[in-house]
Amino acid sequence: PEAGSRQSTAQQTPFDWVRRNKLTALVSFVIIIFLMIMFVYWIAVAKNHRWYTSDNPRDTYVGSQDVLQVMAKLWVDARTSCAQIEKEDIPFLPNMEETYKVQDRMIEDHQEELGPLVGWKVGTTNRDMWPTFNLDEPTRAPLFNKYVRFGDVSGSWEREGCGPFHIYEGEFAFVMGSTLEPREGEYTEGEVLAAIGSVAPAIELVSSRADTWCLGDLMAWYTGDFPDPLAAMASCQADAGISGLVVVGPEVGAGEGWVAGLAHL
Repeated sequence: PEAGSRQSTAQQTPFDWVRRNKLTALVSFVIIIFLMIMFVYWIAVAKNHRWYTSDNPRDTYVGSQDVLQVMAKLWVDARTSCAQIEKEDIPFLPNMEETYKVQDRMIEDHQEELGPLVGWKVGTTNRDMWPTFNLDEPTRAPLFNKYVRFGDVSGSWEREGCGPFHIYEGEFAFVMGSTLEPREGEYTEGEVLAAIGSVAPAIELVSSRADTWCLGDLMAWYTGDFPDPLAAMASCQADAGISGLVVVGPEVGAGEGWVAGLAHL
């Protein structure tokens, strides 16, 4: 009998355990399938968007404060050294909120290299484009003193703008006459207009330190060859709104006369 008992125990298989513990086996099977699906999702989606940690610290998920600092320094170093950043060296940012966090780090940590904050660039003002980029307002980017010129400017604008491509755009520069302090409710259009002190003609040298891929990805979206315009927008905008240099002319229409000055321009 003792030998028969040992033989019976030795012949049991995992299937015998499953038959005796059907509920436990079913729950375990479901958990394993769920974990496998999550792993495949992480590989296919998260890694595709570069929200993961690899040997390259720039590939770490962008929500980390350390990585935001790394990305800010990456853009600042490229700007001050006139270097270009390859596409694979910078992760796509998932949304404009992360873009603004990178810009905040540039303001907080790098005014020694870039100069004081002197203004803001406002872009993507065409409301028809907002749904494409998941926006509900225009984009914004800081303008630093070293990359803003006032009055007559001579010399190589391209060299000062530091970028592989240059686009010249005529702009309106609004000089604020009073401060719009942060508050819970939105400012009305009338309140904003009343806070403007004067207006000046300006020329912006649009330029990016992101080699040619930044503009290329956005152009590819227009032709239907790039599936994720938000990723291109958010990543490119971290580079000070793709601004290389801004030249501001003389102010016109001081005080309430700025509206007439705008009409004159």
